Amino acid sequence: MPRSSFVLMLLGMLACAPAYAGEPRLFLSWHAPYGRPGASDRLWMDCQRMNKLDTLFMSFDPGVTTSGFTSFLATIRINALDGDTLSSLWDSPSATGLPVWMKVEWQPDSTSGCGTPFHSSGMGGASLFHARDGGRVLRIVYAVAYQDSVDVEAGQRYGLARILIRRPGVGPGCHQPVCIRWTEAVLSHIAGVSLSVTPKGMAVSLNATSGAGCAEAVATPPAKSDSLPPAPGR
Repeated sequence: MPRSSFVLMLLGMLACAPAYAGEPRLFLSWHAPYGRPGASDRLWMDCQRMNKLDTLFMSFDPGVTTSGFTSFLATIRINALDGDTLSSLWDSPSATGLPVWMKVEWQPDSTSGCGTPFHSSGMGGASLFHARDGGRVLRIVYAVAYQDSVDVEAGQRYGLARILIRRPGVGPGCHQPVCIRWTEAVLSHIAGVSLSVTPKGMAVSLNATSGAGCAEAVATPPAKSDSLPPAPGR
């Protein structure tokens, strides 16, 4: 089956996932997985350092101990903090692709100190779409075959994906303050079902002084900080 057909089929299956009270928790952070040394809710991008690669880590706690975790679908919303539309920097060459300076990887980073729920290679895809509010919607999907699934444990954090950003160089929109929010995820199978999860306040900022809530962020370079927004549900 072609990769594009597989991704579309998986998106269709996950779209009808029910909500669940097991309270999985989602985490988003720059530089390192949430809760690890060096993790931060903010990043100031020095566009002149084009050889610099920044990483946004997506991780989760399943909330329950279960077997057969096979896939996830994540929705991330990206909006300008000045109330304007995002610059053309966030446009992709194709209608369903990613900007040339952005890449998504699912294989674990051995240096991150965060476990992975995927112990074998699967199939995945990522697409960035224009939103009606002038922002962008990033959808990421990944799955492994059921026979390749592994057990996940409540209270443990697992890495789902990494968004890699190669600094694009000085140009329009490079220093635009941006809020990046993880607004929804579907996790399959947690306790034998597909769970629809809506995190509370899980956001990071780009080129702004605050990641928590993003609304009060100011477009000035922040001091070095490892501060993080409150974990969802706390």
